[in-house]
Amino acid sequence: MSAGPWPAARENSSPTSSPAASRRSTRRAWSTGDKRSGPQVAIDLGHIERNARTVVDRCALSGIKVFGVTKGTCGMPQVARAMLRGGVAWIAESRFENIRRLRHGR
Repeated sequence: MSAGPWPAARENSSPTSSPAASRRSTRRAWSTGDKRSGPQVAIDLGHIERNARTVVDRCALSGIKVFGVTKGTCGMPQVARAMLRGGVAWIAESRFENIRRLRHGR
């Protein structure tokens, strides 16, 4: 089974004594394993979950349900799951390829 366009997630295990250390335990880094230098993306799934929870809680005060949109991450299932854990009611996506990726969880 293919993992989609992203390699397997790995924990960011950099120890630190900062107050943010506990939040970093949920950070995931995706890398192609390519040894050439270039841009890399680190997505903190814990931040996504907490931000979703904040938006959901504030919107709930006015009776508004929230959609989580994954277009910016190309339908990355890990991001969608973090938003769902944060309480969004639905996941929205505009691209069929990304919808298929979300549906199959890869």
